[in-house]
Amino acid sequence: MKKFLKIYAVGMAINIFIAYAFNDHRFDNSYMTALGLINLVAALLTFVTGLIVMAIDKEIGQAILIASGLFLVTGTLSCSVFPLRLHA
Repeated sequence: MKKFLKIYAVGMAINIFIAYAFNDHRFDNSYMTALGLINLVAALLTFVTGLIVMAIDKEIGQAILIASGLFLVTGTLSCSVFPLRLHA
């Protein structure tokens, strides 16, 4: 498996656990919004980390930046598409 997929999978597992723990252990609309917000924060943190690591190791830095983009897409979709689908 590619390095960025490993980084993304570990990050998503952590994000899902955090969103579930802070949402009174329920899967509902507020859970998806919390997951989206956590993913957006994770995208910013991994982007900054990727830029720093890029100076040290270009290959790993690029993998972190790609994972950052995946976090951003996941966070945007779960914050916007899922709530719209519930109200339609």
